[in-house]
Amino acid sequence: MDMNFLFTHSDKAMHLLRKLMMSLTPYYKKEANISEYNQFVSIQLFTNLYATSESILFLVREYRVFDADILLRSVIEGSVKYIYLMNGDLETDSEIIKEYYDLIPEMQKLSEHRKAVEALELFKLYSVQKHPFETSILTEEEINLLQEKYPNKIRKSLEQKWGFGTLLKEIVKYDKKYESLFGLYYAYSLSSHFMHQDGEGIKMIYEGMRENAIKSNYELDKGHAVRIISNVLSLSVIRASEYLSKYNINDVKYIEKIKDILEFIDELEDVNHELVDKEF
Repeated sequence: MDMNFLFTHSDKAMHLLRKLMMSLTPYYKKEANISEYNQFVSIQLFTNLYATSESILFLVREYRVFDADILLRSVIEGSVKYIYLMNGDLETDSEIIKEYYDLIPEMQKLSEHRKAVEALELFKLYSVQKHPFETSILTEEEINLLQEKYPNKIRKSLEQKWGFGTLLKEIVKYDKKYESLFGLYYAYSLSSHFMHQDGEGIKMIYEGMRENAIKSNYELDKGHAVRIISNVLSLSVIRASEYLSKYNINDVKYIEKIKDILEFIDELEDVNHELVDKEF
């Protein structure tokens, strides 16, 4: 493999992505028919996903494709959540967005409290008396209030509702165009092995390195990188399109930037097909 391939292609992807994202600024638009609260929350997610997408491309550029896959999992899940949040009436404060940004984090204080208590008990065994996460420990009154507000049945219901698979099915119900996201389900599941450093993940990394060494061409890494870059760009286009649609923006300059990204994705697909024909 041309050792410059990962650098040049990830760099080009980053350049195209930055051009698109910078052209959309300022992301908050007072004239939009979207409430201030809805914009405040959705823009945080929108920009965080962009920043993480750049981090993925930086990792690919440095030949850290398996590490990049871990972050890609985060971007896949976050993108599905962004689409879910942006569907529906956004003129008034969205109950779905409140659930995402306010209710679930409040509910999660109970599990964070339990974990903090368990960790402190372990630390005390080794004479560590103070730790920053003591701030996560709740008073009895706070615990009772949260348990009353979020009994087990409600907690389980919310956790299931906001699960990746459930959200993916929901947004496809909104619009069939999102069916293409089902193609990312495998990448999402696969990256779980790398994230948890389990036996299957370690084995896959070893087998990939072994295959590269035997063939001395690193084509597997190239194919892996092509898939990651393509996924990052595809998700970015979907999020940007969702943003433009909800903000009723039809300026041709944005369409041209998206078109440039789609053309590069097509180039990556051609590279991928060549690799498959050559290797398999």
